[in-house]
Amino acid sequence: MAPQASASHPALGYIALAPCVSLFALDHNHLLPVPPALLGSILLLGGVLMVFSGVHAQQRRDNSTAVRFVPLGLFWFSMLGFYILPKLAIGSAPAPLSLLIYLTFWGLFAALLFLGSFAGNLAVQLTFCALMINLLAMASGEIRSNPFFADLAAIAGTLAGLAALYTAAANLRCRWQERSLTLLSTKNKAGSSVSH
Repeated sequence: MAPQASASHPALGYIALAPCVSLFALDHNHLLPVPPALLGSILLLGGVLMVFSGVHAQQRRDNSTAVRFVPLGLFWFSMLGFYILPKLAIGSAPAPLSLLIYLTFWGLFAALLFLGSFAGNLAVQLTFCALMINLLAMASGEIRSNPFFADLAAIAGTLAGLAALYTAAANLRCRWQERSLTLLSTKNKAGSSVSH
């Protein structure tokens, strides 16, 4: 059952999400400086792959996956414009208050994805919970210089990236070996474990 079930969590979207969220969070908080051109390329490629993954899921009538990855892909395009292009002397950065509102709305969107993942598996829940915390901490950091928010955003972003990478790798392994892994399993009504 694993090959069919894995279609609801396409590995491509999670593979693309992992470097976008983790590297952006670490760079934004100056813990792991990434050259702007390189980070911009990662966000652009990741955004394209997430949108592609979502559109492909929609063609398979997998609406929940489409709702996850199409907006997230577009979000990373916007981060490219808000943060990366100004570092390359193309345009100017938005005001901190504007970024606070923008990131807060996206944090609330991630919260909805987190709540929607409760019917799924633990790895996906962890991915979107950490993404939610990352975005809300980044939003708070836009108007407060408290290092707590910067550290929290970096930790949550790294955790979200690792959880997304695990989800993608485990999904591929489930598909190839036709078996389910613990963090990618949910219980059906009969109590047996099935992969999601």
